[in-house]
This record gives sequence, C-alpha cells and structure tokens, in this order.
Amino acid sequence: MLPPATEQRGFGVRGEGMESALPVAGAALIQMVRSRGAGPTVRARRSGTKLTHSRPLCWLIGLLLLASGCLHPDDGEANQPPKAKADTEGGGRTFEPGAEIWFTGTGSRDPDGTYLEYFWDFDRNDQYDEMIIGDINNNGRASHPYPNEGGYTATLTVRDIDGAEDTATVTVTIKGESTSLRAIITTNDENEATYRPGQPVEVDFSATDSTA
Repeated sequence: MLPPATEQRGFGVRGEGMESALPVAGAALIQMVRSRGAGPTVRARRSGTKLTHSRPLCWLIGLLLLASGCLHPDDGEANQPPKAKADTEGGGRTFEPGAEIWFTGTGSRDPDGTYLEYFWDFDRNDQYDEMIIGDINNNGRASHPYPNEGGYTATLTVRDIDGAEDTATVTVTIKGESTSLRAIITTNDENEATYRPGQPVEVDFSATDSTA
C-alpha cells in the first residue's frame, strides 16, 4: 500500500520539456524510466512536497496501471479507421434459392495493424439491423441462404480495437432454374401450298428447338 501522500491526484511532472497530469504512481514510473540510471529512488514533485518510492514498487505500480488500461504508451498518432471490403467466396453473384452462400471480408484492413471484428447484415432492406458475427480468424467468413428469388444486399461492418468502424456491401441475385416445358415444332418444307382433299402430303418436322 502506498503512503497517504501518494493518493490518486493529478500533479505536474517535468521531464525533457514535457508536462502531463497523471496519478502519482504513473508519473513516478515515467520519471524513473526517463532518468535511466538514477539512484535507487525516484522523486515526484507535488505542491512542494517531495515523494520518494522504491524503484521495484514503481515498476509494480506501473505494470498494474498498464494491465488495467489506466496507463498506456502514447505515440502521439491518432487512430486511423479501418477499411472494409465485402465479397462472396469465389466472387459469384447469382445463386439458386436456398443455396448456402459464403461471404468474406477478405481485403478488409486496419492501417494501424490491429485485428478487426466483423459483423454482417445479410439484408439491409428487411428493416432489421442484424449483427451476425463473422469469423475473426478467417477474414470475417460467414454463410447465409436466401429462400426466395430476388436481389439482396449484404452489409459488412468492420471494427478495430479502438471502436472505429467502416462498412462495405455486396449484392447477390437469387434466381431459380426454369422448370417449364416448351415445345417448338419447325419444318423446312413448303407449308403454304394448296392441296386437294384426299391428296397425300409429306412434311418433315423438327422439335430440336424445344426447351425443358
């Protein structure tokens, strides 16, 4: 337990021209690291009062602050939002009703180099905001079938560890194969001639243009 003088209040820390407001423990850790080779103690200035802690204790406090998220290194650069890209595996755009369609976020990236979370809404026009979680270890891979014919737009949202997001869409068409029969009869013979009743007539027909 720290002495009462080290209660968590902000105070000024001066080092190489930099000033910041941090809790006593974090400031002491920073001043200790900047001193590089100072004696076995580090001193933090607060309203004219000199505070002295042992070096191992400061390291322990600093590690605890880092682990809890209260203190973290700051390189001075703002977080850059991720870039989303949505597609289907294989790049197909037309599928049959009920077919299992695999979607992927391959090509999505975070300029800061951190990992991404993937969330899918497989039909943004159905008035429901879905957040189907994609496989973060496989570029957000996820599957979805569409039972009815029509056009559907799937929306991918990617999120980085700082909460920044970006979206991308991919549109697919669901269309079933035709099951109707159509018979087409054709002939190359004369079909406008006039014949007398009882006169035999020979005509060659073809049904090769029929469809099933």
